[in-house]
Amino acid sequence: MLALRELQTAFRHALLEEDARASHALDIADGDLAAGERLAVYRNNVFASLTDALKETFPVVCRLVDERFFSYAAHEFIASHPPQRPALMEYGSAFPDFLSLFPPCRELVYLADVARFEWLMNVAAHAPDADSASPESLAAIAPDDAARLSFRLHPSYFYLASPWPIERIWRANRADACGEAVIDLASGGVRLEVSRQGGDVVFRALDEPAFAFRQTLAAGSPLGEALERALAIDSNLMNLVAKTIALLERFPLSILQFLFRFTIAAVFWNSGQTKLASWLTTVALFRDEYQVPILPPELAATLAATVELTCPVLLVLGIATRLATLPMLGMTFVIEVFVYPESWLEHLTWATTLLFILTRGPGAISLDHLIAKTLLRGWLPQRSQ
Repeated sequence: MLALRELQTAFRHALLEEDARASHALDIADGDLAAGERLAVYRNNVFASLTDALKETFPVVCRLVDERFFSYAAHEFIASHPPQRPALMEYGSAFPDFLSLFPPCRELVYLADVARFEWLMNVAAHAPDADSASPESLAAIAPDDAARLSFRLHPSYFYLASPWPIERIWRANRADACGEAVIDLASGGVRLEVSRQGGDVVFRALDEPAFAFRQTLAAGSPLGEALERALAIDSNLMNLVAKTIALLERFPLSILQFLFRFTIAAVFWNSGQTKLASWLTTVALFRDEYQVPILPPELAATLAATVELTCPVLLVLGIATRLATLPMLGMTFVIEVFVYPESWLEHLTWATTLLFILTRGPGAISLDHLIAKTLLRGWLPQRSQ
């Protein structure tokens, strides 16, 4: 009689490899069916159940190659890669690598990476939960120690880089995909982060520096090393960002100053036009709703309309610009305090714009600038001939 380990080994060879000597060594008694036929029934059930498990884990791979070919590939895989653990949901981790070396799949260069993608989604779906680090635990870390800090990501987080557009291939070949999309394999690869959010498995594409940073952290490397790797990849991008910032900083301030002047002038001008269009209603509003203190309603309405119809003209022309902002700032203050305090955000926007013009001036696109330039030229000493 075989020892238990020898019996298990012989059964494995007989079941998966159809080894006649192993079958004979098992000494299976004949019944209604011969021992070999009885073993074949069991073998078929095992292969069928494992093939179904692989189809559930790799549904898009199955659709890409056709169900009959998938069953053939699964049969060859099962024979050489029997389960190592008793959970079917954990079976198939070696299937993507098997497909990459399987001769009949040689022309389907993207297939193994699609299988790797589906396997990671399967693992993410069944990954255990884990508690997140609290902000207090991170706050206790000294700044000088931050570079040596290592993180353990949630067990459902995985990273996959492929030279092929596998996420588009996967979307286009799902069972619920609409229509037949044409995927250009030369359109470029992708770097994916796969994770579980709540009860759903999700994924997103990352740029190369972000992928390198997160993948390095996931491997257990310290934060400083992850940053160095991302920055090394990102050097060209950083140079581009620096050049872009330098270009933006050369944008003429005078254009912004003119736009600020024109925008705030339009706000006040339109308000003044509305008051003039219905003057009796305006006076009634000042008397019954606005209730500006001290001033009679008629006088308050007149002063408000005067400010709104004269100061905007000065702002747009850029003449006496700083002086013109003062009545508008005062009016904004009165509206905020006595009339519509709940509209503080809008009033803060007006005041910020007016303060910018008051402190920085009207800029080169203004009569103030032209007058100042003319006067300055007249005061400069003339060169002797």
